[in-house]
Amino acid sequence: GAIVALVVFWRELAQRRPGWRWAAGAALLLGALMTAGLHLANFINFPLVNKLMNRSDGWPDYAAHIERARNQYHTTLLIGDHYSTVSLAEFYLPDHPRVYQPTGWHPQFALWGDYHLAPGTRALFITTNIRDTPADKPPLTEQFEPSVLVDDFWARQDGRDIKRFRLYYLVAREPRIAAANPAR
Repeated sequence: GAIVALVVFWRELAQRRPGWRWAAGAALLLGALMTAGLHLANFINFPLVNKLMNRSDGWPDYAAHIERARNQYHTTLLIGDHYSTVSLAEFYLPDHPRVYQPTGWHPQFALWGDYHLAPGTRALFITTNIRDTPADKPPLTEQFEPSVLVDDFWARQDGRDIKRFRLYYLVAREPRIAAANPAR
């Protein structure tokens, strides 16, 4: 971006006023330093830098775990607990399936609507929350039978643990029929 701005906006200014050449040179140097820093960040053993850079690591491994569970359990629905687990699963899974958040959780995912359940629909719930299970997450408790933990893994990149995930297998409940009122 700095090069385009330099060519479009600063070229004429730098020709008319030589002092602006220093500003253009400083902008290019700053851009080059930032680019080099981002490319070399994986070689720096500094916790804050590693934490920032790890956000982009491990996602292919994450998708491989989900794909194995999808194939093993023949699931047709994927549900994630966070926008990042949802969007990155959609991006990295080979067929780019629609991945949802539980009904009513986040309105930004309502653009493509809620998932539709038929009795027996098989789903995977993807979560980064290690303490809670789907039983602690309404509306999953009303929609699905008790969950089964099928994978507890760390997404890895270059031999490093990046982020921990859990996959739960869910089966949609049969519709509940309201109890009839006894005759009075």
